[in-house]
Amino acid sequence: MLICGGASRRFGANKLMAPLDGRPVLTHVIERVRPQAGALAINGPAGVYEGGGLPVIPDQFENAGPLAGIWAAMRWAAELGAEAVLTASGDTPFLPEDWATRLTGQWLAGQKGVIAVPRVGAQAHFLCSLWPVALQDELRVQLQTGQNRRVGDFIASHRHRFVAFERTDGIDPFFNINTKADLARAEAFVRMSKDRERKPET
Repeated sequence: MLICGGASRRFGANKLMAPLDGRPVLTHVIERVRPQAGALAINGPAGVYEGGGLPVIPDQFENAGPLAGIWAAMRWAAELGAEAVLTASGDTPFLPEDWATRLTGQWLAGQKGVIAVPRVGAQAHFLCSLWPVALQDELRVQLQTGQNRRVGDFIASHRHRFVAFERTDGIDPFFNINTKADLARAEAFVRMSKDRERKPET
């Protein structure tokens, strides 16, 4: 599920609809995730992302931050009969093409029940993780009672495993767009990638 419930305060407008290489940032994320996912949905406010061909699952808890979106993802996946669900932030246009395979591989390697978290160097990317659906009841109670709503703290209090990823051409593949400067950096990376593809081999 793509977590798209942020307010984009630092960006000044809905950053997910901002053009990157002529297309909305969210479109880039969808194109990265769709080949890796059996089913795909968006967690975000109703009326904002309809029309894109994906189901939109709104938050059930107000002002609860990203954990509310993670819980919505767990509940949605449980309704589909899944044991786990992958979440990705809607502002991460360069997600690795093997992201899902490598995180779900932790389950296939006998690590069922463990939250799988991608990490690049020392930087963990909590919103782009694999979550056991069995945690949904515990997380629901935590959200209902207003307990600690920090994603990193929730992960730290449960069994988890970090999965190492590498930078690509100097950029963290989980790079997310928060500001106009971030968008400009993403544009520069796209241009560099296109130039490299066009450059004839010698």
